[in-house]
Amino acid sequence: MIRFNCKNCGQKISVPEVHAGKKGKCPKCKTIVVVPEINDDISLKRQDNDTTDNLQYAQQPPEPELHLKTDTPPQPRFDGLSADGLNVTNEALLKREIKEKPPERKLPWIIDVFLYPTSMPGLINLGIFWLLPIMLEFIGRFTFPICFFRLLIFLAGLVVAGYMYYYFMECIRDSASGGIRAPENIAGMPDMGDAVTQLMEIVASVVIFWGPLATYLIYQILQQSAGSNSLYSPITDTVFWLLLGYGIFFFPMGLLALAMFGSTSAFNPFLWVASIFSTFFQYCSLVLFFCILGWLVSRAVSSFQQSLFFSYLFGAAFIYLAMVAAHLLGRFYYLNCRKLNWEV
Repeated sequence: MIRFNCKNCGQKISVPEVHAGKKGKCPKCKTIVVVPEINDDISLKRQDNDTTDNLQYAQQPPEPELHLKTDTPPQPRFDGLSADGLNVTNEALLKREIKEKPPERKLPWIIDVFLYPTSMPGLINLGIFWLLPIMLEFIGRFTFPICFFRLLIFLAGLVVAGYMYYYFMECIRDSASGGIRAPENIAGMPDMGDAVTQLMEIVASVVIFWGPLATYLIYQILQQSAGSNSLYSPITDTVFWLLLGYGIFFFPMGLLALAMFGSTSAFNPFLWVASIFSTFFQYCSLVLFFCILGWLVSRAVSSFQQSLFFSYLFGAAFIYLAMVAAHLLGRFYYLNCRKLNWEV
């Protein structure tokens, strides 16, 4: 070890011999100092007027406060000195190794998950998704005869829907990294090309999982219209229930894969099956929770009178619960990411 004093404040400093001749910052006053050469007796004597004090200090062990502890023993203990001579502080190196811990729930999870949209960004986005369609609907009533304005309102509705689905995907990704409240998303807004691509991927996922059921219902409508003019009523036969079960069971995993991969790799059916198999009980519990939540919402809707006020109210409740469902889906990945092993 080379031991010397700072010329500015007199702080005692010790560094390994391999850093002789290099520059660094004093850990006390942050002044740039030069580590003396090993054989430079004159440089060592200039650090102190008393030669005897210098010799006594050379025999003393390094001061504890100068030795910033790191996990790697070969790391230099001299503040501001890196192996390649760059001025990088040990404090900065230590901060790189400290990973920010995700927030922890202060309430029981069954209560806290329903508070997920209550952050300021979450409430702002909830208001946007709820109020803008209502405003567009009222504007459309006054501009109904004008086709140009109707087209603009339709395009504006598509933009709102695309932004809403994009934010739901952001909620999934943020919850998958440990978030427990709705995230801020203004800084990470995609450009128009990326937004259209994400919207098309979401539409493709809906078609893949719910397209077979929709096709079967359309087939029933055509069959009934060809046979009689009676009102259409869906036939809940075995095929109907199998297609409905397919959509309910596989759609959450497919949507999660789409949010995490962000590419067409999420449409691989072998990925869904393998992921569900590796997390079977946890995934079945999540799907069952979604089914119970959907059933309760449907019962609540059917219990109230279908007025305009209640339709708007349930619209806000639907968006709120959709954000909760996105959080639960991302949280499922956060708790089971090792079993899914999607990073490989």
